[in-house]
Amino acid sequence: MIELKNYSFSYDGKKQILNNINLKIKQGEFVAVTGLSGCGKTTLTRVLNGLCPNFYQGEAEGDYRLYDSDAKNMSISELSRYWGSVFQDPRSQFLAKRVRDELVIAMENACEDRFVMQERLKKTADSLDIENLLDREMMFLSSGEKQKVAIGSVFCTYPKGFVLDEPSANLDNAATRGLADFLKQVKEKGHTVVISEHRLHYLVDLMDRLIIMKDGFIIEDLSRDEIKSLCDSKLKKLGLRRFNTPELNITGNVNGESTFLACKGVSCVKGSYLILDDVDLNFESGKVHVIVGENGAGKSSICKIITGLYKQTTGNVYIDGLLVKRKERLKRTFFVGQDVDYQLYGYSIKNEFQIGNRSLDDKKIEDCLDEINLKVSLDTNPQVLSGGQKQRLLIGIAYLSDRDIIVLDEPTSGLDAFHMRIVSDLVKYLSSKGKTVIIITHDQEFTWEVADTVLYIRNGKVQYHKNITKEI
Repeated sequence: MIELKNYSFSYDGKKQILNNINLKIKQGEFVAVTGLSGCGKTTLTRVLNGLCPNFYQGEAEGDYRLYDSDAKNMSISELSRYWGSVFQDPRSQFLAKRVRDELVIAMENACEDRFVMQERLKKTADSLDIENLLDREMMFLSSGEKQKVAIGSVFCTYPKGFVLDEPSANLDNAATRGLADFLKQVKEKGHTVVISEHRLHYLVDLMDRLIIMKDGFIIEDLSRDEIKSLCDSKLKKLGLRRFNTPELNITGNVNGESTFLACKGVSCVKGSYLILDDVDLNFESGKVHVIVGENGAGKSSICKIITGLYKQTTGNVYIDGLLVKRKERLKRTFFVGQDVDYQLYGYSIKNEFQIGNRSLDDKKIEDCLDEINLKVSLDTNPQVLSGGQKQRLLIGIAYLSDRDIIVLDEPTSGLDAFHMRIVSDLVKYLSSKGKTVIIITHDQEFTWEVADTVLYIRNGKVQYHKNITKEI
């Protein structure tokens, strides 16, 4: 189906991102592409679906053939007949107001028969377990729910091949298992799948090949048997995630005797939806508190209320025993959200650090960049960074902020194992300095690395808040 021969690509005015790529993929193969953040795997997927250079302009060298046709000179509309694409940021591919309309819009544009559209919509919604979302408005969905809708909108079109960029990044464990089941169905129907991923555990039984990239080169092209033989030490050496996720051992309820931050009777209503229902929470300083739960459970909402970004409908938030109003909470907390582009305003890395803290000098900023392994100059525009690099930049800014409470929403989304451990070390350092660190994550490996307590929220209610120990 696919052949890239001596293919290289560089974005306009930037260093070469893909270097002499030689790759053949057969019809029906399931190929995973992984590697350290910034290795070029996202650019590779953009080449396949035509976004590079048709949308992301740059210089391309070498050949790209698709079904024996010259794909290098095809338009995006021509390539879309072969490829369905799921992007890392699902918001970038949405066009409709309601979920149902978003799922069918590509089929409408392709002039599919109405009966065919209804059948595909039903099958896709059932397979992804999103029937309950069909009449919801897109703006009220959680990030994980948006991810599932993005996946569904592409699968409705039944292309010959699928290109997916970090599709599990915002999904809870149940949704990730559902994604794996869905991808299995796609594979069994003979579709080609090329998936860029860091979290490989849910793909182990699906992968026919594993492509490992580094600095724009393909350094490993592993067969199914070679994938099965990879041990944890080899994966760690390559900077990759484990194939098996570590288990957490819950030891007992958090008693709240040393509470620094507390929520009492907090509820939140958005539109006609009850997001949080009478939530009581206690967080001790100097510890890392991880919040888990299904997509849409209310995790981000409680954190945005704590940090003053949302106004609660009822209830109060207390810091160090005192009632703290919303505006004051904005000054005493730092929130790093999932949608990192919404939090980057500076024209340079240096300016980004100094927006909230003008006293920071070049030396402090450069030392921080070294700690988060972000090897860029202070003059670099933050918008040219990859998703994982932007995430680490914001965590670095939080690291240097003089705030008592640090809240991170999916801080390892899009991060490989190497950079995940860098973030883990930063988080543990913050807690060692007495900071109250609250993290929303579906990343069980990261949770195992950092968590002192785990809080489980379901349908806007706290199910438990417990201390944990780790089991290897």
